[in-house]
Order: sequence, then C-alpha cells, then structure tokens
Amino acid sequence: MNEKDPMQLALFRFGLISPLLPLTEEGKLKEKIQEQADRIWTLPDGRLRKFGFSTIEAWYYAYKRGGLDVLKDKQRHDKGTYRAINEPLISEIEVILNKHPKLSSANIIELLVEKKIVVDSFPSDTTLYRYIRSQRPPKTQQTCGKERRAFEAPHAGSLWQTDIMYGPHVTFRTKAHRYQQKQTYLVAIIDDHSRLCCHAEFYLEQTLASVIDTFKKACQKRGVPERFYCDHGQVFISSQLSRIGAVIGSVILHPQVRDAAAKGKIERFFKTVRDSFLNKLMNLDPPKTLELLNQKFASWIETSYNNKHHSGIGQSPCRNGC
Repeated sequence: MNEKDPMQLALFRFGLISPLLPLTEEGKLKEKIQEQADRIWTLPDGRLRKFGFSTIEAWYYAYKRGGLDVLKDKQRHDKGTYRAINEPLISEIEVILNKHPKLSSANIIELLVEKKIVVDSFPSDTTLYRYIRSQRPPKTQQTCGKERRAFEAPHAGSLWQTDIMYGPHVTFRTKAHRYQQKQTYLVAIIDDHSRLCCHAEFYLEQTLASVIDTFKKACQKRGVPERFYCDHGQVFISSQLSRIGAVIGSVILHPQVRDAAAKGKIERFFKTVRDSFLNKLMNLDPPKTLELLNQKFASWIETSYNNKHHSGIGQSPCRNGC
C-alpha cells in the first residue's frame, strides 16, 4: 500500500467495509464485522494483514458519518519536524556542528549528555541520530563489492584477526633533540567470536617488531589463540612470525590475495576506533605524544569498547569472550 496516497488507502478500507453497508440488523452487522476481522487481507503492496473488530467497526461508522474522505488518514501538521528536539537543543547541535563538522553523531550525542542538555535519554538516541543526519550534507552512496556470507569462529580464542591502521600524527623527539610531527600506526588484534580487543597499540613504525610486541601482549592478556589471521603485508608473511606461531601452538593464516574484505571484523573495529575514539579525541583534545595517545586509547578500549554492548553479538565483547 502506498502510504503517501490517502485516496488509495481510503478505497482499500471502503472495499473492506462495503459488504457491511446493506446490513441494518445489529446482530447481523456484528456477525459480518467479525467475519471481516477473521479474514487475512492482501494489501495493494502485496503484504498480508488482519484488522481487528474495533478497527473495522470504526471505519464503518466513520464512513456512514462522513463518506469516503473520512477513511483517509489525516496528515500530521508537524510531519517532517522533530517535536522532541527543542530550540536550546537545536542551537547546541548547530554550535557543535559548526565548530566540529567532522565529529561523529555518536560523539555529538555523548557531548550533549555530558553537558546535561540531553537528560534521561530524552530525546532518544534514534531521534537525535535522525536529526543530526538531516543537518549534514548527504553522502555519496558506495556500491557493494563481492557478496559475503556471515562467518564467526565457534568460540573465543578459536581465531584472532590482526591488521594495521594509519593513526594520527603526534610530536616525536628525534635523537638530535628536535621535535617533529610523525605518523602513528595502530596494530590491533581482535577475537573473531567475541569481537574482544585482545590488545591494540599505536606505534611510530609499522614493523614486524610492532606486530610481535602486540601479539605478545595479547597472548599475555588473553592466552594463545588456535589460529591467527593476518593479511599478506610484508610484516605478516615473515618467517619469524610463523616460527613464533609454531612454537606457541598457533596456526598463522592468510586470506586470498587481494581479498582484504575477508578481514571484515578487524576493518569494522578500525571504523569504530576512527568514529568513536579518534574522531572525538582529535577534534576536542588531540594528544601531543605517543605515550598520551596510548594512555587514552587503552582507557577507551577497556571502558568503552570491550565493556560496551555490541548489537552484532547482543552483549559486550568482554562478557562474551573474557
């Protein structure tokens, strides 16, 4: 049914109540209304639906009083507006968007809660997301690539995924005691089953030493995984990493060449890091040093990521895999 066409809806309702119109005896009328209520109706858009006795009865008497027009749905006068969002809230969102246009919607909502502009989840996050999205320029749609079937390791510790993400620049002191800005690299390991971040850390170099250091710390925290999944980057195909896996009893796996999408969960983790951690941090309080960046990141991992409810698994990663 085309909900944008009130007349189409009115005609459908009229067709449903039309067998009732010739009836005059109250008993027969109620009997016929019940028959209509017991039927399954095919809507114009192909959906199947039943209607209650009271609904059909209300349509019958409405038609008797006012004719076909009364069977149309009344258009809300405030359609397209956000009744739960008042002027002070609109003004605050406008200030934040103007000052930090790249700040994610989730982080904007966090700021509104911290400032006590949003109290007791009113307005709801869903309403705020819709409003904030309406105030941003539209994004270009991207086409989907290769079709994927959902996969998940059978239990925590069965499979870990790792990869490296480009991080923000921080101030670095050289051997000549000069300060310069330098790129950081995030090496992260997550558990495929629970989405738990086993360990992740920013480094100044994307080297084998950085990967081994992260792998070592992850094993110290979470135990040794059965399988360790990484791509074909030079640091990951090192024979030294394979030897380490053989010694500790972890099989090193690699996806097919040019099949980066196979590591979907670690890529989704990196997106969460960018949107929920780096977006807010770099817009509001960018750290000056690598040490400070890692301190803030470690705190975010344990308080906001590992212990926060994830819709994909229906609980927090820590609860699912700790």
